[in-house]
Amino acid sequence: MACGIQVESFRKMHGNGIATTMCIGNLRSATENMYGFLKNKNNIFLRKSILYYFVIICFVIGAILGNIFINIMNEKSMIVCVLFLFISFFMMFKEERESIIDL
Repeated sequence: MACGIQVESFRKMHGNGIATTMCIGNLRSATENMYGFLKNKNNIFLRKSILYYFVIICFVIGAILGNIFINIMNEKSMIVCVLFLFISFFMMFKEERESIIDL
């Protein structure tokens, strides 16, 4: 259920469709946009590519940190995950407020 909530909650980032629960589609989109940048020299493609690669790197860092905390704290490592989720949750609403103010 948590995976389903994450998939539905974080469908777009800066107008780009992003899958935050898996990397395959993001890797394809990142590489496709990088190719678009190299072919057309359009910075919009570069920005999109960097965004997708950033999401992939965050995913990998999260997996590594999760493994480290599990080895150190065992089941208490879930507390660290909850803290990161709360931070993400509040950041999501902060960005929405800033977008509304910009309109």
